Amino acid sequence: MGRRMALVMAMLMLLLAAMACSGISQSAPTPTLTMQPIVVPPTLTPEALAPTATLASPPSAAAVPLPTVLFTATVSSPGAVVVASHESKGQFAIAMLTGVRLTPGHSYRLMVSSPAGQASFHGEWSTSALGRDGMPGVKTGLLDGTTPATYEIMSPVQTVARDWLYSASAQNRGAGGIKLTIVDITGK
Repeated sequence: MGRRMALVMAMLMLLLAAMACSGISQSAPTPTLTMQPIVVPPTLTPEALAPTATLASPPSAAAVPLPTVLFTATVSSPGAVVVASHESKGQFAIAMLTGVRLTPGHSYRLMVSSPAGQASFHGEWSTSALGRDGMPGVKTGLLDGTTPATYEIMSPVQTVARDWLYSASAQNRGAGGIKLTIVDITGK
């Protein structure tokens, strides 16, 4: 009797399983894939964004050599015009100037400073331009030193015709903050 009961229970289980499977396959909706746009709400209003560079119209004159540490100087040098500047404060701060448009025939310097006075830093720079011969030029390099430091900015081609861009970023190696400033020294 126990064996018959087990057999009947097994058959009922199989019957229930078969009904459940057939019921699922008949009543389950067929999945469809519809593409819907993803809308990401803005997180910042334009008023909350700070500019990465402050631009000014520089005066005119002649060209320059490649970045090398020259001397320590201040922006208050006679005839110097600040073209772009960015400062970041705090420990391991990063300052960046990206795609700063420079005027062909002008002379420029990159000044690296810190509100703390002396601060160790490292970073990189890149410059690109279209030469008078129609050929593009690109140069890159590393920044490494202690503030205050000044670097000559040289054009990537012998004679710049147009589209001279310069970018630089630097990070301090500790506390004190870091500031990058591009100065047009043509009228100096």
